[in-house]
Amino acid sequence: MFLYHKTDVPLDLIKKEGLRGWHKSEDTEIINKVLNKLDSHPNWLDRNGCVFFHFDKEPAFGEYIVTVDSSVIDESSLFVADEGYAQEIFNAIYYGKEETFYDLARKYWDSLKKFKDYLCLKTDYQQPEVLCLCDISPEWICFIEQV
Repeated sequence: MFLYHKTDVPLDLIKKEGLRGWHKSEDTEIINKVLNKLDSHPNWLDRNGCVFFHFDKEPAFGEYIVTVDSSVIDESSLFVADEGYAQEIFNAIYYGKEETFYDLARKYWDSLKKFKDYLCLKTDYQQPEVLCLCDISPEWICFIEQV
């Protein structure tokens, strides 16, 4: 199964280093601050080190879409969460609705499932996002398309 990562990281850096967890957009960093503050978040998972993928190739954001076959990634490194809650956190930050942070962050973390479990259960998420807890080697990349 192919997974898709949207990025603005320069092409030469992707070809040299692959995809790294520290390649983050400013928006993602802002969302991570809220999600990582929640006391009940899984302390073994730091979104700051994740590479995020989607199941569909949607060229809405980013300069490049990087395609990776999920079979080359250790399955224990893959999780799925509902990105819709992360987007709602970003909107709450933008509109100054800090009182909703806890509830949205809790819903996000409650949606977290192992990749295989997500696929088997066919969970219905607003926007599923795949969290990869490892960096992606350049050799694992199938395609890089400019948007």
